[in-house]
Amino acid sequence: GQNLSHFAKNRKCETVASLKRRFKEKGKLKRHERIHTGEKPYQCKNCNKTFNDLGNHRRHEKHCHKSQ
Repeated sequence: GQNLSHFAKNRKCETVASLKRRFKEKGKLKRHERIHTGEKPYQCKNCNKTFNDLGNHRRHEKHCHKSQ
């Protein structure tokens, strides 16, 4: 049988191998997986809001906490 990943629960039923082919860079695959796992490792130091992507975290701090 195929090695199904956690994406099967989201009815995408993609194999780990197919995801690795789609995301050539390991970091981009990890970032995509966070959408499904709910992991949010980046936290705003001003308001404690959490983000799954470093770019969104930086954008938030830059635009929402300009004067701080």
